[in-house]
Amino acid sequence: MPFAPSNGADINPVLQDPALAIHPPTLYIGYVGFVIPFACAIAFLIHGNSDVKWEELARKWSVVAWIFLTIGITLGSWWAYYELGWGGYWFWDPVENVALMPWLAATAFLHSLSVSIKSSNLRIWTILLSISVFSLSLFGAFIVRSGIIDSVHSFANDPERGLYLLAFIGTIIIVSMFLFVLRFSIIKSTKNIKAFSKESFISINNIFFGSLVFSVMLGVTYPLIYEYLYDQKISVGAPFYNAIFVPIVVTACLFLFFSIDSKWQRTIKLPFFSGPTIYSSLLAVGSTLLSMHSFAIESVSIIISLFAGFLLIYRYLIEISISLLKKKYLNPFSAVAHFSLGLLIISIALNSILSNERAINIKINESEIYKDLNIFFQDIRVVNNSNHDAIKASFVIKDIDSNSFILSPEKRKYFTRGQITTETAIHVTFLRDIYLTIGDQLDDGSWIVNIQINYLIRWIWISAILMSSAGLMLVLSRRRT
Repeated sequence: MPFAPSNGADINPVLQDPALAIHPPTLYIGYVGFVIPFACAIAFLIHGNSDVKWEELARKWSVVAWIFLTIGITLGSWWAYYELGWGGYWFWDPVENVALMPWLAATAFLHSLSVSIKSSNLRIWTILLSISVFSLSLFGAFIVRSGIIDSVHSFANDPERGLYLLAFIGTIIIVSMFLFVLRFSIIKSTKNIKAFSKESFISINNIFFGSLVFSVMLGVTYPLIYEYLYDQKISVGAPFYNAIFVPIVVTACLFLFFSIDSKWQRTIKLPFFSGPTIYSSLLAVGSTLLSMHSFAIESVSIIISLFAGFLLIYRYLIEISISLLKKKYLNPFSAVAHFSLGLLIISIALNSILSNERAINIKINESEIYKDLNIFFQDIRVVNNSNHDAIKASFVIKDIDSNSFILSPEKRKYFTRGQITTETAIHVTFLRDIYLTIGDQLDDGSWIVNIQINYLIRWIWISAILMSSAGLMLVLSRRRT
């Protein structure tokens, strides 16, 4: 709103942003959407007829929910980047993590659902994952609404509500697992999964995603359990998650790379030395070596991440080209989604290794040099608004090619809460963002200014949008895949 309310405590200033009118409802639709496959699975278990194809009924609803969940998480990442003033897109915050867990489980569920529809295999996995996605969505509500953690994303401090949500989650899980055990004999497949079939790769994929969900759950809950038992706070941060995610995701990408040639319900001899495999492998090795040389990359985790990402991108580019030229069948939705995964991995890897920042002390009408940028502090002024006052600075930035632009970061003080926030100023280019925030004034009259150069960060969100687009194409398509 353009004006402040006349009374009330006012909303948390960092949440006073238009994206917060879009991000939470989108994420919520994703959560709630998975009630439909969960309800279909429970109805199937109650009915007890193995011939009922509940998976076909739930499929498009599941894809729609996954799309909203993907977009919701992406919007949250984008909001955190420009609003919090820290220049990151993911902080492994507990509330971010409880949104990631249902997304991981939902992604595995969609793959497993495809198998169940085609061959009635992996029904055990499909039902367990449908229960897991809905339970993890409820767990996210518990974390956000109970006040059990301290985060800018948490919205309440109500132990009674938290106990109610915990009891509700427990009831859902107990009843669901009771029905699952009761009907285990009718959902258990009598057919063995063929080695190196598409079903076998998807079952391995489920194990990878299950491991990631368990790791994130451990990172979220262990500090809470430890604090309860020992009355001491501990934190689980990025090093823990990176150490787990990188090897699992890279291994999953290698399995995905070789699964492209696999067939439904058929054992095939994997063409390890076929043309597309060799060409994409050579291109991936070449691109990785070029990146190592160009950017002086020495980190092993970054190198193997780049290789895995390039491997997927080149393989799917080759497969798409063959499909167009030779009319070979290729699942377009799978191709776009998995190509996007490769792009996401490369973007994250290069962003983490290339991005840099520096805090500088600068006075009005003075310049500082950072990397290829000349930063001139033009002026600073006070801006009065309805619910806060702001100090707004103007910086003229000129790059090595003599392109110039103005960035105007702010520091705000809100009247009701007395809270001081930092408002970023960002200049967006094709490959990088110039990200500026202003800090405090020092005794000598200079100001602390933090400048960050964030490479390929927009491509992280573009890859997520491409994934969502693949899901949307699948929902709108009439072809069976």
